[in-house]
Amino acid sequence: ATMSRARPFRRLPRKDAMALDIVAKFLFPAPFPSYEEDSFPGELIWVPLIANGTLDYREANYSFPCLLLQCPCAKYLLLYFHRNAEDLGMCRRFCDQIKRLFNVHVLAIEYPGYGPRPGCAPSAGQATKHAFAAYAFVRDVLHWPSDSILIFGCSVGTGLASVLAAQEEVAGLVLVAPFLSIRAAARDRMGGLISSLIPEMFPNELHALMIRSPTLIVHGVMDQIVPCSHGIRLFDLLSCRKALVNPVEMSHNTCLLKQDNFLRRPMLDFFGLPEFSSDLLCVPPWAWRSPWALPVTGPWLFTSPKIPAP
Repeated sequence: ATMSRARPFRRLPRKDAMALDIVAKFLFPAPFPSYEEDSFPGELIWVPLIANGTLDYREANYSFPCLLLQCPCAKYLLLYFHRNAEDLGMCRRFCDQIKRLFNVHVLAIEYPGYGPRPGCAPSAGQATKHAFAAYAFVRDVLHWPSDSILIFGCSVGTGLASVLAAQEEVAGLVLVAPFLSIRAAARDRMGGLISSLIPEMFPNELHALMIRSPTLIVHGVMDQIVPCSHGIRLFDLLSCRKALVNPVEMSHNTCLLKQDNFLRRPMLDFFGLPEFSSDLLCVPPWAWRSPWALPVTGPWLFTSPKIPAP
């Protein structure tokens, strides 16, 4: 692969830049890191960033942490996009439970500005780069086929899961407490006047029209952060094979594994899990090293689809 020249930087008007910064801080309120670079030996890997199919030469040494939990004899690998108020350390226990319950490999992706040594400030655009880079890593480096990849997003993670699934057809998509768009979610909480000042980000309602993968939506009736009407509307917009679960006793932050009918039973039934395979994950040695040890060129370069705006 070769390195491509990045597009010239276009400066935003001051008021738009300020609005984007405020929204980014609201969407991605990075918590104090719950893990270090040497945490989770044999599980913490570093994925290099890409831009429109090639290494972004401006960020040649930029890599972000991901948590890789391997499961013997698993057929599927699940890409997990966590909630915005947690990091990889905080969601590790849940990811391990998912691995064991459904017999899947789990790759949890960290967000920009999160973790022990964040390389940049949080933003929707950078988070989208992380999502596509992680998918390309799984497909082109781990050589895991797309028809054995599941994408799972919770809350703000549904924005990243949806934009990825809108471009890539995979084995399945799971959206927990999804929103129609950031502006629509803000409108429900703060009214139309204030929401009109918020830049549009993660338009899930548009991405839903392009999703071809089987999709399971889980949205609790008691959700007061993102009303379950958002999940119902997204379900109506989907034209793929789909299922909707609206647990009456579930709110926005309810533990998904508290009751079988929240997540476990719907996933087992909809995706026919668990399934088994003799294929093994082959992780290259460079992925276990911290990003500051990566070379600028080497066999770890890979391709990816063009990354859309969040």
